[in-house]
Amino acid sequence: MRLKQLPSLDEKKKNKNRLC
Repeated sequence: MRLKQLPSLDEKKKNKNRLC
């Protein structure tokens, strides 16, 4: 689990999608 490791827009979007 790499969190806050690569602050990218793609990761943020994926994180949001995962949270929802």
